[in-house]
Amino acid sequence: MADIEYKVLWVDDDLSIVSATQLDAEDYNLKLDHYSNWEEAEKALRKDFEGYSAIILDANCKIKETDVEQEEFI
Repeated sequence: MADIEYKVLWVDDDLSIVSATQLDAEDYNLKLDHYSNWEEAEKALRKDFEGYSAIILDANCKIKETDVEQEEFI
């Protein structure tokens, strides 16, 4: 029986956290689909909504790639 893989949409602009977590995630069959801003992540979510098992959002993530982190996102 094959292991189940869980696809997780992750929005976070801190690449050091993402890089450090990628290896740990693989140990738990988690595929982290990372985006640095909500605009790009939303496109991916709309395209493959059923494919995602979970979403991780940085509380102060960027709305658009050119934006700065915004508290209003919370």
